[in-house]
Amino acid sequence: MAIGVVTLPAQASATQVPVSRAQAEAEPAPEEPTLVGDAEMGIFAESRPDQDVAAVSPQVRLGMRPRPEVELDLRFGAVSTFRNGPQGRQQDARPSNLSFGASRVVDARGDRWRYAKLGFSFVLPTAYAGTPSEHEAYDYALGGRVGWDPWSWTPKTFGLVLPAEVRAQLGRRWVLGGDGGVAVLLPSADRTDGLAFAAQIAGEARLVTRWMGLGMRLMAVWNGRHPDDRSQVGVSPFADVSLCRRSTGRRIRGERTRTSNECPVYASGRVNINLDGPYGWSGEEAMRVWGLQVGLGWSVF
Repeated sequence: MAIGVVTLPAQASATQVPVSRAQAEAEPAPEEPTLVGDAEMGIFAESRPDQDVAAVSPQVRLGMRPRPEVELDLRFGAVSTFRNGPQGRQQDARPSNLSFGASRVVDARGDRWRYAKLGFSFVLPTAYAGTPSEHEAYDYALGGRVGWDPWSWTPKTFGLVLPAEVRAQLGRRWVLGGDGGVAVLLPSADRTDGLAFAAQIAGEARLVTRWMGLGMRLMAVWNGRHPDDRSQVGVSPFADVSLCRRSTGRRIRGERTRTSNECPVYASGRVNINLDGPYGWSGEEAMRVWGLQVGLGWSVF
């Protein structure tokens, strides 16, 4: 009888195992990444009567999620300019400001994907410029990005940034969203221009096809640190493609979340078109800068 008493619970638990597995397969847990990031390369150019200028500015963002709803991130970059004019060929290379922070994240990967992010970042003044050509290098980094993230490319500046982002699936193939931020900019010891504010906002519509994502992005930026024309508006058509594991079927496809456990890497490209000054094509002092950004993003699940 003792043997029967011992074996009955074991038999009952054995019969429950297939049921729990079936339930787990019927209701899979949402996939949530633990590491995220992206690396992008900005390629920008300007043609003047006296010289031609090209600029390259890579930037990297690294994020870690110790908990699914918390993300810690680090961002840094650099800019190099190449000039060909009466004084011959010249080159300048400068680092960007370094930023780090934390965010609250909602990443619901169910039947309808929803994503929201709200946080704060601190900006350290690792960007430094001593000559007019070095200052101009940061102008090209900003101009090729439609002035986006001015706190990253403004020399000798501390910053406190409050960024926000939201994305949501609409229907089967559309993803709509927006992002933006406000910032307080403080001068370092070498600057005397006092406190300034910056703000930015963007709206985005993205169509997810079988092979890729195609979309359009509209941006507006206010940069209180700019000495003259402080507002900038631009538009950016873009495309992205998810790079998937060999065992999951197609190696290239369109994903609403861009990355998933099956497709942990994506490639992207976009053209940044400035619509007004100081970086666009209108106005007496317009820099007439166009921009191309290409990059890779990744997630570790």
